[in-house]
Amino acid sequence: MASGGHVVDHIAVELTRRSKAKITDITRVIKDSQMAIALNEVTDFGRRSANSSSST
Repeated sequence: MASGGHVVDHIAVELTRRSKAKITDITRVIKDSQMAIALNEVTDFGRRSANSSSST
């Protein structure tokens, strides 16, 4: 069975990966001047982050 520290490290790595992917999406749409889409991406990221925090 995995140690608690290993599980926490794995979760941190996965959250970092997802965050970087979302930031890449947001940056792309901002550069394309698609502000409404960028705002939706930021809102979605915040919602998902809040849901991830509440489930741990």
